[in-house]
Amino acid sequence: MAHANDFIVSVHVKGRSLREIPNSNNGEREVFLQEGAEYSLYLKNKTSVPAVAHIFIDGTEAVDGGLVVPANASVPLERFVIGGNMLNGNRFKFASVRGQNADKLDDPTSPDLGLIEVRFHKQRNWTDVLDYLVVPQSWKHVPIGGGTLMGRSVGNEGGTISVNYCATSADVQPANAGGTITGSSSNQAFTTVSMDVDDEPAAIIKLRLRLAASPMQVSTERFYCHLCGKRVVISGAMYCPFCGRNLAA
Repeated sequence: MAHANDFIVSVHVKGRSLREIPNSNNGEREVFLQEGAEYSLYLKNKTSVPAVAHIFIDGTEAVDGGLVVPANASVPLERFVIGGNMLNGNRFKFASVRGQNADKLDDPTSPDLGLIEVRFHKQRNWTDVLDYLVVPQSWKHVPIGGGTLMGRSVGNEGGTISVNYCATSADVQPANAGGTITGSSSNQAFTTVSMDVDDEPAAIIKLRLRLAASPMQVSTERFYCHLCGKRVVISGAMYCPFCGRNLAA
């Protein structure tokens, strides 16, 4: 879980937050995943001002227009939101440069491989607006830009979707390097709102995904529901006590 100026980003697998480990050589904050693990991002805004998060995965923006994170609230993101598809898309899936899905990586030699960068821009005012920002439809009565967003909850489906990528030699990368490819289908739904944001980001948070040499390190102290975002303090709980979501799903 990475912090900066009251904003938080963490990587979750099956509803549990993975530990970040500082790299003593370059100072990067690394998160270790198993080959083929599907993961989600957890974004939290602890300020009193709504913000827009621009999320870059492997150097490419994962959400067209940015994702709204309300004041004093958190947002889970489990899939790409690109091409205007607000109703469904593909989950984030980790692939190492030497694993069975290496050929699906866009560019294994890129310096941005495995990099997750989130730039938080605070809302400026409600006069001039920036269109096409996305918010989850599962939110209910969330104040955005002085109004109210009504939403609905949408379930998820399985099923693996394959895509073709142009891959090159991965010799320049560390043995545990990896990046993100498209995973199974997700019905996490979004809608659009309009709001004006500051030009300069209030916080920039970076994490680097790496291949785990052993079972993933899970923090029982940071255990959140990947549907409602509530903290589950009972280690090993199978269902969220707030929304009833199966945490092992």
